[in-house]
Amino acid sequence: MEKRKIRLLYTPVVLCYTLTELYRIYTQPRRQRSMKSMKKNSQWMVQVSLMAAVVVVLANTPLGMIQLPVIKATTVHIPVILGALLLGPAAGAILGGTFGLCSVISNTLTPTLLSFAFSPFLSSTPIGSLKALWISVGCRVLMGAAAGWLWMLLQKCRFNPWIALPITGFISSMANTFLVMGSIYFLLAPEYAQAKNVALSAVKGLVMGTIAASGIPEAIAATVLVTGLGKALLAALHRNRV
Repeated sequence: MEKRKIRLLYTPVVLCYTLTELYRIYTQPRRQRSMKSMKKNSQWMVQVSLMAAVVVVLANTPLGMIQLPVIKATTVHIPVILGALLLGPAAGAILGGTFGLCSVISNTLTPTLLSFAFSPFLSSTPIGSLKALWISVGCRVLMGAAAGWLWMLLQKCRFNPWIALPITGFISSMANTFLVMGSIYFLLAPEYAQAKNVALSAVKGLVMGTIAASGIPEAIAATVLVTGLGKALLAALHRNRV
């Protein structure tokens, strides 16, 4: 059992390396590669892998997934947002996928009241498994890519980094919460009501309450950390490119 857990924990890292290698292969034809572009792609791959390692570490420590009574509040989305604004939407999508896989593993190995919504292995139907995969992985992939696109938009609009960074952190974090909880509401409302032992009509209020109770604090934390860490990392990245 312990060996199985270890293999599951290393799965996101292996997936990250595989996806980044595929990205490098298919985005540049072999004949057109120069030494400079190959070096740049290798650096990008290493940087994405390092950020993915941070995601995996956070996802498997109390700092990354804080256990609440019925759901796990997360800070794992913060390195996803940072990776997206530093390395682009593709990196954000890969890191979001890594985050999602960690969520699947965590909810499978240590299930809570709502883990059925995040682990396809806890669903009794194929449709339920697909819904759980969308909530746990698909929403996080979309959030990571969206964070990169938002940062690019703010850069094109020439926003000052001290303004663009907190905007990116807050909106991306809230997008993560709304995507996940909104998907639970629209896809799994009856199951959610049954798990909470409430009427179906009460699900909307409970979902909004979860967004307010965990989503807003997560967004505030993301705003502060993305601003501070992002400014330092952008400065370091700029120095390396000069």
